[in-house]
Amino acid sequence: MFKDRYTPDPASPEKPKTYVDWRAVFRRAVKEDWLKLWMFQGNEYLLTTRGLQARRAQLSNVIAESRGPDDQPVVLERTAT
Repeated sequence: MFKDRYTPDPASPEKPKTYVDWRAVFRRAVKEDWLKLWMFQGNEYLLTTRGLQARRAQLSNVIAESRGPDDQPVVLERTAT
């Protein structure tokens, strides 16, 4: 989600922002909760409604990308650790 929002669109006529230190920008975005994905409640962090929506979108992208050539889901096996 961060990458989608802050990566310039090559088709856009607007000049993209340039950052000297992407790591610092990312750290600041997480610390300041720019995307409003998390909330603190009691003694734990939880996903906000926006965070839950982002998680659903990410999972659907993973599922779509995991389909094989015959449009069947690719089964990923867990390995013992």
